Amino acid sequence: MSIGSLYNTKGVVVGQAAGFYAPENTPLPADVAVAFDEATWLSTTVAVTGTPTGGTAQLLLSGGPISGIITANIPYNATASGVKAVLDPLLPAGVVSVVNGGPGPGTAWVIAFVGSAAGQIIVAKGTNALTGGSTPNTTVTSPLWTPAGATEQGWQNNYNPQTQDINIEEQQTSVGRKVTTATFDFTANLSEDTVASLKLALGAARTVQASDSTHFAVEELSLQQDLPVLAVALETANKYGMPRRYYIPGATCAVNVGQQFARARVQRLVPVTFSSVCNVEDIRIREITGPPTP
Repeated sequence: MSIGSLYNTKGVVVGQAAGFYAPENTPLPADVAVAFDEATWLSTTVAVTGTPTGGTAQLLLSGGPISGIITANIPYNATASGVKAVLDPLLPAGVVSVVNGGPGPGTAWVIAFVGSAAGQIIVAKGTNALTGGSTPNTTVTSPLWTPAGATEQGWQNNYNPQTQDINIEEQQTSVGRKVTTATFDFTANLSEDTVASLKLALGAARTVQASDSTHFAVEELSLQQDLPVLAVALETANKYGMPRRYYIPGATCAVNVGQQFARARVQRLVPVTFSSVCNVEDIRIREITGPPTP
């Protein structure tokens, strides 16, 4: 599976590296054991609560190419493969579900999607017809991480230390120098030119106006002076073919904004820089060097 295949809605292969953002200080998901797994970042947890002894529940799928679809009834004790069998016939071409967890009450199904439009699909609660137990229900926890985009060129990083001269008895010539603050910047040309990627790059608020008999449909971005602080995770492959993961718990993104045309008519690139605003000691670079030992 190519890194970044999920983040190109027009199906252009991007490969090489992918980025994600979330609210400030959001922890990383579990480490990928064997290879890059885009579903790890975008999984939704559906927990069965109240220890039901029978009945069914439904889920609501929406977003992107799905206008709003209620699934068939899912038994309270469905296996992961059973939930997958309910979801896949409802998904658009090129998208498949990845389901883990279950069966039985008190457990959870972990659902994610892989494919060209997977990052746009949202899972929500549908009809609850669970029986037995104590007020049985389902709770849905949406993924915290959002795709920032992918790049064919990988991530470029730049470490910027700020220094201060050390003087003794007010000498004009410093006798030493120490680093007082530092920032870490990560820059990439994200594919592709969409309102979502420009919104991220510009730190902009987004409004949408639907079309009617006298108006075009319009998506409008308005720049913000007070930029949001984000947690940023960037992933690429290392020499072992495993993920290398950069994690910045606090960063802003409103630097080096531009637009470039690529050779392919349907693919454009948005230059973006994530600049750290956290203590540099909190930034982590993690190499996964091999799968778990059996």
